[in-house]
Amino acid sequence: MSDRSDNNDSNLAKLFAKHMDVILRQLELLEKEQKNPAPTAASSSANLKALVPVGASKAKIAVIGMAGRFPGAQSVAEFWKNLNAGVESISTFEPEEIDRAVAAADREHPNYGRSRGILADADKFDAAFFRISPREAKIIDPQQRIFLELAYQALQDAAYDPERFPGEIGVFAGVGDNFYHINNVLDKKDLIKQVGSLSTTVGNMKDYVATRVSYKLNLRGPSISLNTACSTSLVAVDQAVWSLRNGHCSMALAGAATIYVPQKAGFMHGPGLPFASDGHVRPFSADATGVLFSDGAGVVVLKRLEDAERDGDHIYGVIIGSATNNDGAEKVSFFAPSVSGQARVITKALEDAGVSAATISFIEAHATGTLLGDPVEFEGLKTAFAPYTDKKGFCALGAFKGNIGHTDSAAGITGLIKALLAIKHRSLPPSLNFRLANPAIDLDNSPFFVPEKAVSLMSGELPLRAGISAFGFGGTNCHVIIEEAPKSAATSSGYPQQLLLISAETPEALARARRDLRTHLERETKLPLADVAYTLAEGRKAFSYRSYFTVGDRQEALKALDGDDTVHELELGAEIAAAFIFPGQGIQSINMGRELYESQPSFRKTLDSCADMLKAHIDIDMRQLLFPSQNLEAAA
Repeated sequence: MSDRSDNNDSNLAKLFAKHMDVILRQLELLEKEQKNPAPTAASSSANLKALVPVGASKAKIAVIGMAGRFPGAQSVAEFWKNLNAGVESISTFEPEEIDRAVAAADREHPNYGRSRGILADADKFDAAFFRISPREAKIIDPQQRIFLELAYQALQDAAYDPERFPGEIGVFAGVGDNFYHINNVLDKKDLIKQVGSLSTTVGNMKDYVATRVSYKLNLRGPSISLNTACSTSLVAVDQAVWSLRNGHCSMALAGAATIYVPQKAGFMHGPGLPFASDGHVRPFSADATGVLFSDGAGVVVLKRLEDAERDGDHIYGVIIGSATNNDGAEKVSFFAPSVSGQARVITKALEDAGVSAATISFIEAHATGTLLGDPVEFEGLKTAFAPYTDKKGFCALGAFKGNIGHTDSAAGITGLIKALLAIKHRSLPPSLNFRLANPAIDLDNSPFFVPEKAVSLMSGELPLRAGISAFGFGGTNCHVIIEEAPKSAATSSGYPQQLLLISAETPEALARARRDLRTHLERETKLPLADVAYTLAEGRKAFSYRSYFTVGDRQEALKALDGDDTVHELELGAEIAAAFIFPGQGIQSINMGRELYESQPSFRKTLDSCADMLKAHIDIDMRQLLFPSQNLEAAA
C-alpha cells in the first residue's frame, strides 16, 4: 500500500512540474508581449472610432431582475442562503445509481468519478403554461425548457409584463452541449414521427434557445443564441449591454442553461485529465485535484440605468463596463488558458468602465480548481491590476465553484448573480474548500486574498465595485465590472390601504402564487407594501383565476395570505361592464375629503390650486371651511 502511495506522489509531482512548465511558458509569452506591446484600446482609439457604431456610448446598465436554478437551490434566494452557510451542493452517487446510459466499462473503472452538482426536477416542465403540447415538450432539450421558464420568472422579478411593455425586449442566450437528444430522443422513432423531424431538430439545436423565448413571451427585440463554451452566459450579458447602449432594444434578457443528461453520471479522472479525483472543486487551493462540471441556469434582466431610475425599477446593481476577446494563438494549446488574453480582457473592461482596478473590492473569479487554470487566471489578474495599483491584499477572490461545481455555459451568469447579491447584501461569502494557496500563486505579493470566511463589503466615497470573469475553451474571454445601485428615495402611495391582486391559470397555481407572495413578504421585511401592490397590478399578466386582498400593513398581508379566500374565475376576453355611482345633491358634511387631502399629493395639489384662485375673489380660504380646526358653526 505504501508503494502505491509513493507512486501516486511521484505521478502528482511529475504532473505538477508539467503544469509549472506551461505557466512559465505563459509568463515568457507575456513578458515578450510587454516588451513589444500590441496596440491597446487607448493607443488605437483613432482607428477604433471608425468601427464603433453611431450612437454607441458607455451608458451604465441596470440589472433589474434575475432568476436562477442551481445545484441545491431552486431559486436565487436559496442559492444565496447556501453560499452564506458554506453548503457544498455536490451529489455523490452510489455505483448502482449511475445511469445505464454510461458504458459499463466506464462505470466500473476505478478512475470514474461519481460526483456532480445536479438540478432538482430538471425533467419537469410546465408545458401547458407555455402552450406546448406534452408530446412536443418531450422532444425539447431540457436546457431550452428551463431557460424559457427562467426567462419568464426573471421578467416577473423585474415586475414587467412583456405584453404591456412599450419598448422592444431582446434575448441573448446559450446552452451547453445537448446530451438529452442523444440519450432520450433519437431512439424514440414513433415520437419523432408524431411530432415531426423539423420540430425535433429545432427543439434540440442550440440555435433556437433565444428565439423560442422571444416567440413564447412575444419579445420583439434582437434574439440571439450564442455559444463560447464556459464563457457563454457572460458573453451573452456583454452582447446585451452593447445592444442596450446602441439602442437596439429597451430591455434585454441574458443568460444560459446547462443540464447534462443523464444526470446521475460522472467524469473520468486521471493524469492529463482536468477532472477532480476527490469529488470536490478547490479554487486556488494547493490540494485542488481538478474541476467538476455541474448543472445550472440563470437569467438577468437588463435596462439602461437612466431608464430604470426614471421608471422606478428595483435595481440589484449596475454594469459599468464589459469586454470580450480571444486569446488567439498566444498559448500552448487550443484548450490552454492565456495569461495575456485574460489580462487584456480585464483591462478592456476597466477602460470601458472608466475606473481604476484599485477601486475593485472583489473579483468573482472563473476559478476552476485546476493546477493550470487557477495560476494562469491569477497571473492575468495581477497583470491587469499592476498599472493601477501596488497595494497588497485588498481585493478578495470569490469562487462559487467550490459550492456547486462548474456550471459550464452558465458559469458566467452564476458568477454575476452571486456578485450582484454580494454587493446588494454588502457581504461576500467564503470561498469554499480553500486551505492553502496553490504553490504557483503568490498571494502575499499581490492585490488579492482568498476569503476563508465571509467578508464585509463597505463603500466609502466611491460606490462598491466588483469584477466577474468567465473564460471558455477555445479562448473566448469575458469580464464584466459592476457597482452598487444608486440610492433611491423611499416610495409611498399615501393610501392607508393597499389592494393586492393575484391571478393564475389554474386554482392550484393561484394557491401556489399566494404561498410564494407570502414567502417573499416574510423574507423581504423592508419592502414597501405600496410597491408590492403596484407590481401585482401593473407588472403581472392577468389570468382567469383571481384573488384580491385589501390590507393596511405587512402583518395584515401575511395574515390574509394565510387564510381562505374566494377564488374568482373570469372568462378571458369577455366584456366586463363598468358601473358609475353618483352621490346626488345632498348637503356635504364637514371634513368630507380631509383624509384624501392629507394622504394624496395629487388631490391636495389640485384643491390648493382651486382654493388659491377663489381666495382672490371671495377673500375666504375655502380650506378653512372644508377642514376647520375648531369653529364648526362657522364652517356650517
